Amino acid sequence: MKELLSLDFKRVFLIVPLLLMTLSIFAQEDYDFIGETNYVIDIEGDTINTGNLLMEDILTEDQLDVFTFRYDTDTVIINRNGQEVPVSRKFDIYLPDDSLSFSYDGGDINSLPVVVILHSGQGDKDSAAPNGLAWARRGYVVVIPSYRTDRLGVDYCYIYTKSLYLAAQDISAVVRSFSYLYDDSLLPEQEINNNPLVGRPVGGESIFYSGFSYGASAGFHSASRMVQDQWEPYLGAGVEYLVDGVDGPVDLGDGGLLHSTGRDFIDNYDFPFERLKGAMSRTATLFDEDQLNYSLSPVKVPVQIVCGTCDRIIPYEQRTFYNDGLCDARVTFPDGSSDTSLTFYGPQFISDLMDEADIYHEIITFCNGGHTTNPCVLDYINAGEIRFVTTILKEEFEHTDIYEEVYRYKFENYSNQCCQLDEGDYSYLNKCSCESDNPYEVTDLPYISMSSCQFMNECDLDSICELIPLSDDFIEQSKITSNIGLVKCDAQLCLQFSSSVEQILSFTYYSDEGKELLSVNERIFQGVNTLPIPSTLPRNRTIILRLEGYESIRFYLRSL
Repeated sequence: MKELLSLDFKRVFLIVPLLLMTLSIFAQEDYDFIGETNYVIDIEGDTINTGNLLMEDILTEDQLDVFTFRYDTDTVIINRNGQEVPVSRKFDIYLPDDSLSFSYDGGDINSLPVVVILHSGQGDKDSAAPNGLAWARRGYVVVIPSYRTDRLGVDYCYIYTKSLYLAAQDISAVVRSFSYLYDDSLLPEQEINNNPLVGRPVGGESIFYSGFSYGASAGFHSASRMVQDQWEPYLGAGVEYLVDGVDGPVDLGDGGLLHSTGRDFIDNYDFPFERLKGAMSRTATLFDEDQLNYSLSPVKVPVQIVCGTCDRIIPYEQRTFYNDGLCDARVTFPDGSSDTSLTFYGPQFISDLMDEADIYHEIITFCNGGHTTNPCVLDYINAGEIRFVTTILKEEFEHTDIYEEVYRYKFENYSNQCCQLDEGDYSYLNKCSCESDNPYEVTDLPYISMSSCQFMNECDLDSICELIPLSDDFIEQSKITSNIGLVKCDAQLCLQFSSSVEQILSFTYYSDEGKELLSVNERIFQGVNTLPIPSTLPRNRTIILRLEGYESIRFYLRSL
């Protein structure tokens, strides 16, 4: 990995005046090669690989170069527990080795689109590297930044708007810095010494975002709220906006302007709106039903949202939060008014807004799916993202279109986020119905044995529809009458569920690799039970709980 932490300019003052000329010459990119047989050619002119560039693996890891670039000074964020976490504001660029070239029967291939990979809330560019490497092996130019995911030291639901605003600032700086490098690489004589993009087939006119969890919402908001006036006024006004609650006051204002982050050389470099072609979000949410104002958008950016109907963090349509384990919605605002709830608006709500605004989008629904992306279905998600990108690049869409896919999970409880069935059908979502009159063409995912993946199947079912009605030998073993949830209780994390009888149950906790960590017997009472998770379990890692007579539960156990 090569680090470009400081730029070596020849004549800095020349690059900005030359930008408009550069863009007018190089704005066109040719993607006719998509779907054709493509050839990877080495420096000797020999074909060393063939395949479908951008659609399947065509490069190996040793055929990629990685460069690290600093886009702003390092900083710190404060997590929900008040702890400072350092953020190294750099991004990695994955490029095909400069000894390689690409062609197809129609000619040379000179434009490989750019995918910006956005990590989750507790991640960084290194944690997102496996996903970025997967895109790079298909031939994409990949940019992976570390960026701020600030929780401002409190547990208030209302901080997410500022948190995502700060993330959007950093994402803007990443895109502007990369675009600056790209523009310089096209000049007859570069202003930046050792610019790694020079001579490589970089399609800098076509940039996509791809994110999971927090990164998904950060990418969605960055793509859908591209100008200052699309964000809450207090964020960039340069004044305090103090909200108060049980964790004390926190300033949601004074965040600086949206496109103000970054090093000096991009101070006068406008965000390249026309280059952003799409955003892929593995779920997304709004915090106000009026938070999107597409009439102010300088361009229409297509979006693909992958979501589960049983996500307990991001609702499929909408959910009101109070103080139920995810965040605390009880705050007092600067004008003295107060609130005790906050509504999250999820993918289906967003889809309806985009439909009204005539913006092409895709919504990929996993019936009975939770917040965690199960590795067993990544092939489906990855294939959908590739189809989305290539559809946009080939301009095979209309902005009035909506593309939908619906997948039906097996009833394996791979996390604590399964939904209950009601009266033999999906009463909460018609598109997941098992009935013959379902207007959607639903794909039943194939059965995957526990030994081959992280599904924890104890039912041996081929389809969720086989659970209509529920089988007695499935639930009645332990008389558990509700899903098991994770909630905060007395400054710790607890399991919460209902039981129809009093009984003794064995709770066995495993590591993500299957190693037994702890086994305890607990007395369960009739009604609602709230049990503290044992303090001896290791924190900040994935835990699997096996409960006698119930589905296995997989969750991430954080420090309190």
